[in-house]
Amino acid sequence: MPTQVANNPSVRNVPDKIGKYEIINEIGKGTTGDVFLSHDPYYGRDVAVKVYHPIADPDSQAAKIARKMFFNEAHIVGMLQHPNILPIFDAGEEEGRYYVVMEHVQGVRTLANYCKPNSLLRIEDVIETIFNCAKALQYAHGR
Repeated sequence: MPTQVANNPSVRNVPDKIGKYEIINEIGKGTTGDVFLSHDPYYGRDVAVKVYHPIADPDSQAAKIARKMFFNEAHIVGMLQHPNILPIFDAGEEEGRYYVVMEHVQGVRTLANYCKPNSLLRIEDVIETIFNCAKALQYAHGR
């Protein structure tokens, strides 16, 4: 079954599936990669799959180092269990593309939404967000 992404020519060469994950649609673009709402058929749940932008020369020494660092980071983050750290369920490489599979949290907005004069957060919410980030960083650093 074709997906919205596969039929959209503006999306960079994304297949109907990445690994075992069926692509539903694109939910974000960033400097390091694109994020897709996907379906995990094994667990019957929707997940977010981040596909990293390809490395220009995949056979270069820099690409080999980047690959090693990618899988090391995915492994380390995948072992973290903290309420303020998005869990990684899986990571892989397919056709030269690296990807991580994370929990999909419906309806979440980034902090960029709250950086406009007409939509600023209350100071109490800002302090709570900073505190939660600090707790997550302390936890991750300790591991």
